[in-house]
Amino acid sequence: MTPTMLAARRLARTLAQSRGFDAERLLSLVRRLLQEPKAQDLGLGIAADISERFVSRLIRSIFQLPEAV
Repeated sequence: MTPTMLAARRLARTLAQSRGFDAERLLSLVRRLLQEPKAQDLGLGIAADISERFVSRLIRSIFQLPEAV
C-alpha cells in the first residue's frame, strides 16, 4: 500500500472514531464536490501528472536508464 493510501486509511479511521462524525454527510459533500467542473478539471490534471510519471518510469525501466534527478 502506498504512503498516500495509508494516510487516507488513517484519516478515515480517525474520522470514523470521532464523536459526531456523519459519513452520509461527508459522502453527500464529496458527491457535490465531484460534480463541480473545477474539481473535475483538477482531478484530470492530477491523473495526467500521475500517468506522465508512470510512463516516464516505465520507459526508464525498459531501457535501463538512470533515475531522473
